[in-house]
Amino acid sequence: MDYTKHREAIERMYNDLATISRMVTTTKPNGAKQQGLVQIYADQPCFLSAGAAAANTQTDNQNDIRASMKLFIAPEVEIRQGDEIVISRFGAPHRIWRYNAGEPLPPYPTHQEVELLREDYA
Repeated sequence: MDYTKHREAIERMYNDLATISRMVTTTKPNGAKQQGLVQIYADQPCFLSAGAAAANTQTDNQNDIRASMKLFIAPEVEIRQGDEIVISRFGAPHRIWRYNAGEPLPPYPTHQEVELLREDYA
């Protein structure tokens, strides 16, 4: 089955941009190994959808935020659990959120869906 038209219809909803980074081991010039975030993909068109309702926990010192979202993105983009995903809403540089990827579902021919988790404090 040709999924071209289905994919085009889904990708018309992509109004956000995702930059995906992951922890990799690199070797310094002196031979020492270090772990660090390396950008794998930049400005990939995507769609960020609301997941479960955000849970806020107020303590004496801070308000902890735990939010779950769902990311729709092209099936060719390889996302692994634990990847850091920075979403720019509507391509606006001042509307940026950082998430960690959950275990991705197997991709569909037209798109893939990835659970994202944001843990922060206000």
